[in-house]
Amino acid sequence: RVQTRAEAAAGGYRLRGSKRYVVAGAVATHYLVTGRLDGEPACFLVAADAEGLTRETYPTHDGRCGANLEFDLSLAADALLARGTAAADALLELRDRALLATSAETLGLMQAALDTTVDYTRQREQFGQALSSFQALQHRMADMLIAVELARSLVQAACTAFDSGSPDARRLALAAKVKTVAAARRVTQEAIQLHGGIATTVEYI
Repeated sequence: RVQTRAEAAAGGYRLRGSKRYVVAGAVATHYLVTGRLDGEPACFLVAADAEGLTRETYPTHDGRCGANLEFDLSLAADALLARGTAAADALLELRDRALLATSAETLGLMQAALDTTVDYTRQREQFGQALSSFQALQHRMADMLIAVELARSLVQAACTAFDSGSPDARRLALAAKVKTVAAARRVTQEAIQLHGGIATTVEYI
């Protein structure tokens, strides 16, 4: 479904199209841009300061940044990194590895939310005793821990599959993404309930 188009022009290529919601796009020095060249998938390397590239940047909720990109520019011949089957295969592997990387990042987020919650309930007192002493809250934090560890096992299995060249690597990367997203939503919602929303302030990001 790639809509960006490229065509041969003056010893190089002409690239036209747009990309939306580019993670960390506001600080990147170069972009790996997917496009269609003669109907085939292709991959180009484009400098952030290239003439004909328009970049709209914006902050994201996690304190980082993103960008929307508009392309209407000429590229040298060596800007083409791959095309056809080679480009398609490379982009699929890149996607799978990106899914795994974001799954690992999400796992770290869950662990931080759990650690912060446990620490807070040990410090905060209610009815003359620490919140962590209440069994109902212990059960909820135990469920959070189980969710984190199950997600960790799947992420580690996917990493091992990639390192060993297993044919299951792609399937496990997809599974890890699905599992960590669902688990992270549950864990962070529990965290906010248990510590009264302290994680919504800047010092806990």
